[in-house]
Amino acid sequence: MYSYSTDGVNSEKEYLERYPGDDLIDVVAFDKYDRDPFYKKTLKFCAELVSTYAKEKGKIAAVSETGGLLAKNHNWWMEVFDILEPYDLSYVLTWRNPYAPTDHGAYGPTPDCPANKSFIEFYNQPKTVFQEEIDSKNIYQKH
Repeated sequence: MYSYSTDGVNSEKEYLERYPGDDLIDVVAFDKYDRDPFYKKTLKFCAELVSTYAKEKGKIAAVSETGGLLAKNHNWWMEVFDILEPYDLSYVLTWRNPYAPTDHGAYGPTPDCPANKSFIEFYNQPKTVFQEEIDSKNIYQKH
């Protein structure tokens, strides 16, 4: 599988500017981090863009990288879920948690993260699926 992923964009033309072609790409995705006041608007626009394009072209849509200021926004996970829930996205990936402390904190849940309540609510949504659920369904059968 090959994925095409850009940073957040403002138009389909901008998104497809360097797209190599439908014959080469399986997954259409984008990266967007919560670093500016336009995050939610851009996240929604890009989610709609990739999910629509994927449906039209027979591709898989995803958010290839995201992350938020969990130490500052304790409801970040559910805010993101509410934005992305209407779209057919195969996955949403948060970037790594830094080994050394940073000013933005972690991008994923940690034992002492103030956004854990929001993450648990996100985790419990019927539309989200995590590795333990995938393992229990044995979708990756060994041949």
